[in-house]
Amino acid sequence: LAVRSVYIAPTVLAALRFPLIDGADATGRTSTERGVGPDVLLARQDGRVVDEVLDPTADAPTRLYVFLLDGLHQTELEHRLASEPDALPNLRRLHDRAAVLAGGSIVNFPSITWPSHTAIGTGTWCGHHDVVNPSYYVRERRETVSPQGLQIGTERFANPAVESLYEAFHRVHPGDLTAAIHAPFGRSARHAVLEGRNLCDRAAVKALTAEFAPAMHPRWADEHPSVAGESLLDTRGLAQVVELVGRGREAAPRFVYHELALTDGAGHEYGPHSDGLRDALDETDRRIGVVLDLLVERGLFDETLFVVTADHGMAPQDVTLAANPTAQVLDAGLAAVVAEPMIWLLDVAIDVERKPDGRTGRVAVSELDADEHGERPAVADAEVVVEAHLPGREPRLIARGRTAERGLFGFPTPSDVPTAGLVVAVRARGRNPRHLRLDGSALGVDLVAALYGDRRATRGLIET
Repeated sequence: LAVRSVYIAPTVLAALRFPLIDGADATGRTSTERGVGPDVLLARQDGRVVDEVLDPTADAPTRLYVFLLDGLHQTELEHRLASEPDALPNLRRLHDRAAVLAGGSIVNFPSITWPSHTAIGTGTWCGHHDVVNPSYYVRERRETVSPQGLQIGTERFANPAVESLYEAFHRVHPGDLTAAIHAPFGRSARHAVLEGRNLCDRAAVKALTAEFAPAMHPRWADEHPSVAGESLLDTRGLAQVVELVGRGREAAPRFVYHELALTDGAGHEYGPHSDGLRDALDETDRRIGVVLDLLVERGLFDETLFVVTADHGMAPQDVTLAANPTAQVLDAGLAAVVAEPMIWLLDVAIDVERKPDGRTGRVAVSELDADEHGERPAVADAEVVVEAHLPGREPRLIARGRTAERGLFGFPTPSDVPTAGLVVAVRARGRNPRHLRLDGSALGVDLVAALYGDRRATRGLIET
């Protein structure tokens, strides 16, 4: 069964018997706008419910616990479980009573932490939740932002039009506790240390961290301090879970999204199918065992729906090459903002017209990217060259100049040259050059028309 990571959120909410609502599906239209009754489980839902893994006759779970093993390749986990009967007893404990997707899941593109976590946590692709890369260019603000660079306080980058799993829980269970344990996306979780919301007793967490620290493999500190740091992060995360869940008579969190980072760090430093990853997975399994035992102790295990997943996989590569193919765009001289693996070309918008009398023409140059108010600012001081291109003749210069303050340039047009024979070239500082005919058509191949057909219909599709 081929499933996508955006299926996780609606599927778990369906398993928990959350109500259907009048929300938007992948088309962006609400149930009402589509002329149907409530048919989604989140305010915006790109994924579907995987009914194939749900038993409608079973008692509904009342709690959700997501273990996210960062960067763990699905085949590595399955290989260990299949080939080593005594390995990973705690993950096996869940695996043996679970619906298991033999091929894993299709994750967000780009397949990397911040966009993928947000996709899982909202049930939407990054084109809708807006966290499109660890670092990315926001066209309307003309700035590059880096959630992964900040790591703290990054929930604000997600589109407010999408609903997080935490917000869905608060909608249905408004008084209950939710927790994001070092999750890169934790919007509205009541406990989310990375967002500055810490409900734990700090002294208790410090003591528990010290208690759990001996379980950290000594090789990390000797071989890769960065991996030791992620092991310590997971130790602190486990301490938070034990402090939150083990509070005696106090209500435990109804929903926990538990990020376990060690598998990602070890995969990067040692390789995704290495002995280092093997040790990291063993260490992570022991932490999961602490959580499971605690839930059993509190009588919560059997009423909890568990999800074990990853935000992305990992492939072996030679990291010493430090390859950056996106930089070739800049080397080729194009104006762009590059944040691997994504490229934002910097262009201008051009409106051209020829007056009805055929004697004059006008070019209006503006930013292609609208600002936060939906307007395209005019581009002044852009160079404009107008030439006559007629069959069998050499191009002839008609006018040359620069746009004025409002981005306008006017020029005379010879009456014996048809509008389609007048070619306009525009070059603006920091932007890619543009070439088109005075009738608005492309000078060469119109790629949009060639690839997608009618330009007007395509423009509406792109804007949608």
